[in-house]
Amino acid sequence: MSDIDLPEVPALDERRIKWARRRAVVRIGFALVLWVVFGSVVLQVLNGVWLDLGDRQDRFGALAGDGYGAAHPELRVAGSGCCNLGLLPGRASALREEQVWTAGGDGPNLRFNVRRQLDGDLSVPYQPALDSVPLTRVAGSGSPPSKEATRTLLDELPPAVRLLAVVGFTDPLDEANQTVVDERYGEPLLFTGQPYLTDPYASSEEGTVTWAARELDAFEDFAGRWNEDDDANLRAVGLPPSEELRALAEEPRIRAVATELTPGEARRLLDDDLVASVHVADVAFAVQGL
Repeated sequence: MSDIDLPEVPALDERRIKWARRRAVVRIGFALVLWVVFGSVVLQVLNGVWLDLGDRQDRFGALAGDGYGAAHPELRVAGSGCCNLGLLPGRASALREEQVWTAGGDGPNLRFNVRRQLDGDLSVPYQPALDSVPLTRVAGSGSPPSKEATRTLLDELPPAVRLLAVVGFTDPLDEANQTVVDERYGEPLLFTGQPYLTDPYASSEEGTVTWAARELDAFEDFAGRWNEDDDANLRAVGLPPSEELRALAEEPRIRAVATELTPGEARRLLDDDLVASVHVADVAFAVQGL
């Protein structure tokens, strides 16, 4: 039998082997990234569908938006957004961009999230401390100063200043008295300020409720959405329990208003029988008036 000539086995090319391995790793990694992105999108879509069922997302947005704002008159909204959906069912977050309200309009800017957890509970995990900001200090004082004390303070101030003040009314304003205030002072007092529907000197445990004067009908709708199952979430954003909100909504009246004033406007308010007090929370130089 004749010998069979076998082809010569080529030598292994280590460079090609390494390159093939690298290409395989890259392809696998790319495929994994695509699957992760695809899976994340699917999970977010499913989470959005689940939150939409039973009005969950809309209710969360109402509490994180109007609810949080109503409980925090010391902040002015700079921007907000809702809702960023988490990957797990029921998770969502709403961005709050706020500025601390000061007389000079130069308060620090704050940025944080209101979050919805898996079980439906709300939290504000990184909310900055607000104990030292002007309107929170007013609330913490427990009661307003006398008119005479405020007049004395105004006499000590230079004329070219702006004031941030809480104007308390002798009797909570019903719709008729709101019209009287508008006629005497013009719309800016109530409609560019922040009206309080509860005592501005209430403790943080009791909760604060403010609402835009033009939109008290909307407050009635807002208050009617909640029941005792929502009380923990109302407390999480700073509002009183649902029963108290509904009681306020039956006949909403304005007890006080946080607003910006000149010293002359403050003196005029002090002379008005409709006004019980003017509590100066902050003072800033009005540079344009110098």
